Amino acid sequence: PEVDASQYKSMSIRYKIEGDAHAGGNVYLRGKTYNTAYSATAGTYCPHGFINDGDWHTAEYIFSDDLTAMADKVITGVRIPGAGMNSKIWIDSITFNKDEAELGFTAANVSIKAGGKMDINFKADKNLFGAGKFEDPYVTFEGSDVHVEGVENENYLVFAFKDIEPDHMKDSIKATLHAKKDGADVTAELSYSIVDYCKDAYAANPDNGSLMTLLADMLNYGAFAQKYSGAADAELVTADGELSGLLAKATSTDPVINGLQGDPTTPIVGADKKVKWTNVGLRLDDEVSIRLKFSKTEDCTPDKVKFTIEGDNTAYNADVTSLGNGNYVSYLKIPVNKMRAIVSAIVYEGNVPVSNTLNYSVEYYAAAKQNDANANLAALVKAMIKYGDSAAAFAG
Repeated sequence: PEVDASQYKSMSIRYKIEGDAHAGGNVYLRGKTYNTAYSATAGTYCPHGFINDGDWHTAEYIFSDDLTAMADKVITGVRIPGAGMNSKIWIDSITFNKDEAELGFTAANVSIKAGGKMDINFKADKNLFGAGKFEDPYVTFEGSDVHVEGVENENYLVFAFKDIEPDHMKDSIKATLHAKKDGADVTAELSYSIVDYCKDAYAANPDNGSLMTLLADMLNYGAFAQKYSGAADAELVTADGELSGLLAKATSTDPVINGLQGDPTTPIVGADKKVKWTNVGLRLDDEVSIRLKFSKTEDCTPDKVKFTIEGDNTAYNADVTSLGNGNYVSYLKIPVNKMRAIVSAIVYEGNVPVSNTLNYSVEYYAAAKQNDANANLAALVKAMIKYGDSAAAFAG
């Protein structure tokens, strides 16, 4: 049978020759061209010259060295010329050997969560693991002893480093993959950042316009988040010269940001209830979330805020935190691609609504702050809306 040698690292032939032999006898591999033999240059690991002493010997071929003359890398047989007429030749076995798998990460990517925080997903080929392979895999991240278990999908075990804030996109996250092989501890490491992901994505597909614009606007937003939070350190995320090609894909014009018409705390639906809205704004220190404040006017125990997002049929729940004296706050995490969407919120006690409906959007807040006296805040909200628009365009 024909064997595609490109799928293997090496092969070995166990043979025995008795009797006389001509000088220069060799064990050859045979290719698809009729009567064509391919021999290797002699080397420590390639003993191709045969030995005719009546004992068993092994000829080993390392394909990266030995098949340079074979264009198609297909082996059809073995040829042992040079043995004498009275010789006897035995071939006990022909073995093809694959590279022994090494523990390591196969890839990494980034996922953007509601609110704008990001996860780096470190991936390991799930075929590395199992009985007789690497066993008991887990990951630790630098600075933590917590064992992070992998989540299995079709091809990988995925180990997530969660909740990277927008002003920390250039932080390199060091992941160590741990496993056991034949009872021994084995490790492999990979350091990766949001910036690394952006560079890899640009190198792989620079002509994917909507993705490149999304990543460029995301990086610009990250730089303005650094300025706003004071996390700029020595350099902004956009100061990396290797990002210049990607950053050229960013949205170049300022967005039109539409303001609020009317007071969102004015009841929209229904009569007065047990809870009154008192304030609405945005949280920008570590993520993008709508901040709702309310107080109770009658005895009740608010325990959640239910909200819907324009263009999304899902009903979401947000926790409620007591501020004391009957006052409460809740934060609604908004997907990046929904910054212009109207969010409708109602406070609940159990399954009973105890407030009227409040309508608001991230865009409303940005409109109010786009010319703010705090220049860093004004620049941040504009970059935020650009980022949201490119995310919406990418999502379709």
